[in-house]
Amino acid sequence: MRAALLLDLDEVKFIEPSFDRLIDEQFTNDLVNIRSSRGRLLINENEWPIAVALETDIGWIAGSFTYRNISEELLDKLEQIDVEIYQEKQAEWESAVREYYSLMLMKNTIPALEDFSQPRVENLLDVVKEEWMDVRGEVCLDAACGTGVGSVVARTIGMTVISFDNDPSLLSCGLRTGRLLPEETMC
Repeated sequence: MRAALLLDLDEVKFIEPSFDRLIDEQFTNDLVNIRSSRGRLLINENEWPIAVALETDIGWIAGSFTYRNISEELLDKLEQIDVEIYQEKQAEWESAVREYYSLMLMKNTIPALEDFSQPRVENLLDVVKEEWMDVRGEVCLDAACGTGVGSVVARTIGMTVISFDNDPSLLSCGLRTGRLLPEETMC
């Protein structure tokens, strides 16, 4: 798991139960209240805090600060314990967070029925090539990505893909088949 690797840990569990809860300030307060004598602080290339991990009796618990600000109380807590500081590019951390929650979703969600059609992919590829011309290296936001047909097409023409959908069963199907990649997908 990339999140653990970026924090130089064997394993880490996020305090936020799902990707959509990463904005919830309550989890910052919960981190402040965890009893711990050791921690990890991950900062981005601009030296802004993007993650905190605390060692507990049951393992390392992390919180992500890509979608909410770290609190003064949590920073004060970190000053009182043994903390190691790591630095990583913001994009790498965001990718690791998407991977963590995508793998959890895939493990815990029954996939939707398979809806893949090779002719559909070929038709979509023809339309995209005709309309967009050369888009290699561009970012494609595949909104309502379903099981990932559009993501496959975008990747095929050299785009960087960020896929999202509100239906976890469709995402689970796409992740299991490999059309959606964990580090590119969110729910």
